Amino acid sequence: MASCECKDDRPLRIERGYLVCGVCGLRLAPVNIVDDDPDEWTPCEGCAEKDAEVESARKARDIALDIAEKKDAEIAKFKSRFTAPIVCICGSTRFRQAWIWENARLTDSGCIVLAVGLWGHHNGGGNLNGVALTDERKAFLDDLHKRKVDLCDWVWVLDVGGYIGESTRSEIAYAEKLGKPIRYLSKEIQNYTEPDDPLVAMTKRAEAAEKRVAELTDKVANRKTALRGLLIGISIHNERMAGRTDIPIPRIEGQVVDAARMALSGGA
Repeated sequence: MASCECKDDRPLRIERGYLVCGVCGLRLAPVNIVDDDPDEWTPCEGCAEKDAEVESARKARDIALDIAEKKDAEIAKFKSRFTAPIVCICGSTRFRQAWIWENARLTDSGCIVLAVGLWGHHNGGGNLNGVALTDERKAFLDDLHKRKVDLCDWVWVLDVGGYIGESTRSEIAYAEKLGKPIRYLSKEIQNYTEPDDPLVAMTKRAEAAEKRVAELTDKVANRKTALRGLLIGISIHNERMAGRTDIPIPRIEGQVVDAARMALSGGA
């Protein structure tokens, strides 16, 4: 059945076996006149088939629209559960402390944070067994992170020192394709310095403390040696003062005094 651009309330008329628009004169459909009464007509067989196809298409469209509306309602209901913005962190896993600290900062500010769970530049490749990360496994993890980009409201790029690796560039391009807002750490936090790894810092402090203990141990040992010499010197001096000239005297009074000074100062 043909259609014209006239209004739905346009007048219609039957003319020479066709239903005709009374405004533009377009033949809309052939009709069969019943009992020569122009007010009673029925579509021909071909038009009836077309009308059935149109009606079927309309029903399919209505079903599709109904499904879409229900789906939109489900999505809206699902999103209503999240009252906080969802942010996906992207960046090189070599900046592990930046990931940890920014995750904490964004969480503290009220965001739902999506981040990495494995570290490609740490622990033998970042997997649980400490096995080197293969190209196939890395591609899988990169694709998995893009699924997190699908879920987020915006992307936070950890471009420490302006560095952006190949994987991060791919994630940024994907986020741009989806129309996700993208923000960069280097642009919003000027002169950013990655925090020290607490474990590394603790290890350094332990090493420094161990070195200091060794130094103090040596110093105490030196003092003990000096004090031992001082006691020997005093004993010999006292024997000499008692008149026992048969005892060899390796020191004189001045040397005893020097030994005492050395003992007090920590020298040998």
